[in-house]
Amino acid sequence: VYAIADAADVDPLSIEPIYESVDPDALDALVRSGPDDLSVSFSHHGVPVDVFGDGTVRVVTGTVG
Repeated sequence: VYAIADAADVDPLSIEPIYESVDPDALDALVRSGPDDLSVSFSHHGVPVDVFGDGTVRVVTGTVG
C-alpha cells in the first residue's frame, strides 16, 4: 500500500484497503501454485500493480493523474 500511495502521491492512510481491488487470499494462492513466469495485473487507487509467480511485485509509477 505504501508503494501505491507513493506512486499516487497520496497519504497511505487515505486510500482504501487493497482487498477492495483484489482478493489477497486468492492472489496468494494463485501465485503460490502458478509457474514462475505467471503474471497477474490489477489496478489499485488508479495505480497499475503487477504480481509475478516468483513473488516479485511491481507498482507502475508515473501513471496517475
